[in-house]
Order: sequence, then C-alpha cells, then structure tokens
Amino acid sequence: MIGRRRYALILFLTLAAFTGCGGSSTPRTASDASEAPSAETRPVTDETVTTPRSLGTLQQTVERDGIEVAFFADPVGDSANEFYAGDDLHFRFRITDATGTAVRNAYPAAWVDRAESNEATTHEMAVRKAESFIRHSLLSQPELNLNSYFVMSLNDDGTVTIVDPLFTFGGTKLLAMLQLDGPGEDWVLTSDQSRVFVSIPASRSIAVISTADWKIVETIPVKQTPGRVALQPDGHYLWVATNGVDSGVTVIEAESLDIAAEIPTGSGTHELAFDPDDRHAFVTNSESGTVTIVDVASLKIKSVIETGRRPVSIAWGKRANQVYVTHASSDGIASFNVRGRITQRIAVPPPKTNISNDQGVLSTEVQGQGPALGEIRFEPKGRFAFVVDSQNDRILIVDSSIAQVVREAPVQLHPHQIAFSDELAYVRHLGSEIVQMIPLKDLGERGHAVSLVEFPGGQKRPNEGLLSSLAPAIVQAPGANAVLVANPADRAVYFYKEGMAAPMGSFTNYDQEPRAVLAVDRSLKERFGEGVYETTARLSQPGRYDVVFLLDTPRVVHAFSIDVHENPQRVAAIKRERLEIRTSVNGDSVVAGKPVHVAFSVERGDQPVASEVLGRCNVRVMLAPGVWHSKLKLNSVKGGEGTLTFIPPRQGTYYLYLQSPELGLSDGRQHSAVLQVAAAPSSATADTTAANDSTQLRDSEP
Repeated sequence: MIGRRRYALILFLTLAAFTGCGGSSTPRTASDASEAPSAETRPVTDETVTTPRSLGTLQQTVERDGIEVAFFADPVGDSANEFYAGDDLHFRFRITDATGTAVRNAYPAAWVDRAESNEATTHEMAVRKAESFIRHSLLSQPELNLNSYFVMSLNDDGTVTIVDPLFTFGGTKLLAMLQLDGPGEDWVLTSDQSRVFVSIPASRSIAVISTADWKIVETIPVKQTPGRVALQPDGHYLWVATNGVDSGVTVIEAESLDIAAEIPTGSGTHELAFDPDDRHAFVTNSESGTVTIVDVASLKIKSVIETGRRPVSIAWGKRANQVYVTHASSDGIASFNVRGRITQRIAVPPPKTNISNDQGVLSTEVQGQGPALGEIRFEPKGRFAFVVDSQNDRILIVDSSIAQVVREAPVQLHPHQIAFSDELAYVRHLGSEIVQMIPLKDLGERGHAVSLVEFPGGQKRPNEGLLSSLAPAIVQAPGANAVLVANPADRAVYFYKEGMAAPMGSFTNYDQEPRAVLAVDRSLKERFGEGVYETTARLSQPGRYDVVFLLDTPRVVHAFSIDVHENPQRVAAIKRERLEIRTSVNGDSVVAGKPVHVAFSVERGDQPVASEVLGRCNVRVMLAPGVWHSKLKLNSVKGGEGTLTFIPPRQGTYYLYLQSPELGLSDGRQHSAVLQVAAAPSSATADTTAANDSTQLRDSEP
C-alpha cells in the first residue's frame, strides 16, 4: 500500500525519541529520489484557480509515474485568497491516479520551511530538505512539521503540559505548559484537532485551548460545577455535565462558544452518550436513578427513564442500535431504545473462583461481593461492550447481539478504565501498575477463557497519586499499534508498542502528576474527502515558504510554494493593544532594610491606562533566584501613575512584575523592572559606597 514505509518511519522516529536512540538510520526515503528524474510541474497562472469542492486556492500541481498531486491552501473560516501571518491555514493535498481516481490510504508527508530565495525551489533542493527533515536534524528544523503529533497531560496542579514525543531540543520535549484556573476534570478534542475543551470544577468554567499555538483562547463560565464534557458526533454542540442546584447539562455551541441551553435533568453526577445521527443526547442522573433523553434539535427533554439505582456509565451500542447503562448497585446493566423503552435487563453473573477438593477435582464457588459496576465501553466494531466490575476485580464482556454477558476476565486490583486500539482492549487499574490487554479477535469464541496479556505501566500504583480524573489515562498513539499511558504516581507518561513485554520508553511530566493523557494528531489525514489529505497549521511570520511534499510509492518529492503576508489589520491591532510600562525609582540608592519607592505608568498604544485600572494592579516582587517574593498592592495612584513602596529584606537582584488580569499581565509575562539592592550600610563609608553604587531601575517591555 502506498506510503506504508513512510508511516513506519514516523513510528521509528517516535520510538527513537522515547528510547534515546539516534535517528540517523532510516529506510529508503527522500535521498533515493535524487536518482529519479524531476516530476512534471504546472505552476498556477495569475488567475486564481479554485476547485468546485472548495478545497481552497490551488497553488501548484506535480505529476509523476501516473500520480498527480495538487496542493491547496485555505484560511480557516475565511474565503479570502490571501494568506496572512497568524491565521490558521488548511493545507490540503489531492492525490489522484492517471484515471483521475482518488488515491486512498497514501500516508503522505509534508513540511513547511522558509524558501531559500525568491526563485523556485529545485527538485534537488526539495530532496535535500526532505531528507534532512526525515532524519530530524537539530540543525535543520522546518517551520512546521505536518506529520507530527503532540501529547497533552492534564495535571494535578491545574497545569496542562504539551510535549513533542518526536523531537528533543536542549534536553526537553516540552513545547508549552498552560496554567488553568484549577485542576481539570475532563477534556475533549474537536474532530479537526484544533481545539481542546477542559472542564474546571474549582472555577466553574470551561477552558478552550487552541492547538495551533497552545494557548488558552477562551474561558467559558458555567453556573454549576462542571464534570464530564463531550462533543456530539457532528461536533456542533459541546455538552457539559454540571452538578449543583439545577444539576444537569449545559450545552455550548462549539464554534461560537455561546451557551445554547442549560437543562436540569436530575440530581447526582452525570455521564453522556449520543446516537450517531445527532438526534438525541442521553444523560445519566446517579442520585435520581434515571436517564434523561434530550432532543438535540430543540434542546428540550424528550423523556426520562428509570433505569435502576445509581446509574454510573452509559454508551451507545451501534450494532444493536440501543443505549446501555451500568449501575453501581445490584441493578446491573439495562438497555433501552431512543423512544425511552427499556428493552433488556442483562443478568450479571455473581463472581466465582475455582477451588480444588481433596481428590484434586476443580469446582467453583461464588465469592466476593455483589457487582457494583463502573465504566462501560464498546469495542470499535460496536458489538461487544466491556464493563468494569471494580469491586470484584473483573471485566464483563457483553454481546449486544444477544444481550448477554458472554465472557468474564479476572484482572488486577481495582480495574478503572477501558481503552481500545485496533486489536486490543486495555484495562487500567488503580490498585496496580500492571496494564492488562484482551485481544478483540477472540471475543466471539464462547466457552473459552479470556486471553490476558500484560505489561507494567510504570513503577508505582496509579492510586498512589493525589487525584484521579474522569478523562482517559490510556489513549492510542496516532498512526501506530501503540498506546500512551499516564501514571500520576510516577509523574510520567509511558509509550507502549503492542507485542512488547514492557513500554518502549517514557518521558517525564516535569514534576507534575498526569491525571489524564491526550494525543493531538497533526499529521495529514483524509479528513476532507477521499484522496484529499489535510491538516491545519499556523505560520506566525510573513514570507515565502516551501511546502515540501513526500510520497513514498511511487516516489514523489516536490517543494510547492506559498506566500504568507503581513496582516495590516492585525499589525494595527497589536500596536493599539501594545502595552508600554515605564518605571522609575525615587532616590539615588536602594539599600536593604530601607523603604524604596517605585513609580509605574502604563500606556496602551498611545493612550495612558485609566487610573482606576492601574489602581487595581498588583506587583509581585521576587528576589532572585526566587528565595523571597511578595505580592503587593500599589500604595497610591495619581495622574495615571502608581507608586509601590516596599522594604527589600536583603541585598540582591529583585524582579518586579506588574500584574493585572484586565491588562493581560501575569507572572508569565516578562518582568517590568529589575532592581539592584545594596547591603545595609554599617558606617558612613558604607553609606558613601552604597550611594556610589546606587541602583538603577531598568525599564523592560512586558
């Protein structure tokens, strides 16, 4: 199949990054293309060419060995033909054969890099660039890698870490660390991989993270405490399960981020499921013992079903076209249809154990406690449901075609979550670091024991960490039969490739406990249509860029071209919003133990910031290297200038950070001023010395 070797190469680079091995040895790739003749290229004429299917503006096509590759670019959410720095762009490649038929499952690779000149990039130059990018040379990194994926960790201290598992720079894989308004509870990624929604119970809000630049672009307040978040299949609405006086769901338009509805459904905690055609949402109400069916078109309650005591998990079974709900009580598993009628109550077998008598004959006895079920999840084909029975350390497998528990798997201590790859079900436990796997291909063989294989998902038990999370702690790694496993007690994320006895490697989570893990796949995929490979990325600087394209078989290497312009409106807006902070110190010297007076004035654009805004500012004063700090209010504000008075406790270098949420100033911004403080004088001579070494306050832009 076209491109399989290229895809294997990306996996190799992933493993190399995790295990610390080099990436210089690669399979036959771009370097071999230099032996081949250049492909025929057809540049774009002055007339703008746009395809009927609105793929975007056609930049160029290249044809070789009966394969044609057309490159399109399109600003996200904009029909303009100009490409501006700072805008998100769709990069699309349409691959067709000699008959015009779309080429599927091609796995192309692409990188965006600065053009070396205004002249067209030659085939030889494109080959050289592609080879350098594939080998992951530290000295030759592209502006954008359109083949990569990133790993996000939801941490115990309210941070989110983002790492690139394929690339290490200066000994770190860390791309960004975001500070939320409290520990995140759950999160969900949009289908185009552009946004992540995070529920934050402590601040009663939903954080919206942009994966283009790894920034929190919006915080949406909700009236109740948020928990589970989910996007309905078409991605139009974000559903937020909320707990409080009017316990239920808050529905948010995912594009505009406007709140569309607040629907009280019942008391207790809530889990969410949807039918595949986006007609109904299903909401469990744990204390009410019910499931609420919401009509998505009207956002009104359609019906309420009494399913049993303490419903705790819910899932749509696509094979049976039914909804399944589990209960943390003896009520077990119930299924119902979209009309709200209970169709089955599936019997849950009591836990058993094998024992031997004096004659060595095996028998079985009922043991353990009654089932108190937890999470239910369907395998990818949608026939078999996996149900957690944490109280009795087992996994129940339900065949939805006959509505029966057909298999039972004894597992490690306190199974907690189920995750799937294409071939395996993964069972994560709270009371054991062992992750167990169940092959999916054998599920239909009744009467046979469930096959279990395992690997250590870390050094410590996950419940040795501080906090658990609703979000998954195991996810499939993009493009591979491999998974990422978060272990909060180890403060690490592990990479496990199927078929191995142990993880291939891990990366540290920078001393934070990863409560959950998420993989953001930024590689080219057939998201737009058959034979059209797309991803979204952002170029922050204007200029001419090469879009270096690689197809493995038949070999096509080519550098398309794209021009990115400075956006005058954005430049003007940045200038209008640009803050300039001026500081000055009162006196000729600053000495430890004596008051120092520092004046602050702030301008936004060409206009002074209002005195009332300045009056609400704080100043964080920090003695390097962080051995002492204090958060202080400005003492007085008059005529657009605020004054801070404080007593430095000892000599040294002090950094002053002006803080104001209204002005977008926080500790993460560059310091506003640096203050050198001399030692306290012990004599007149010392006073003179201190005066001669008087501190100069240096202005610095935020």
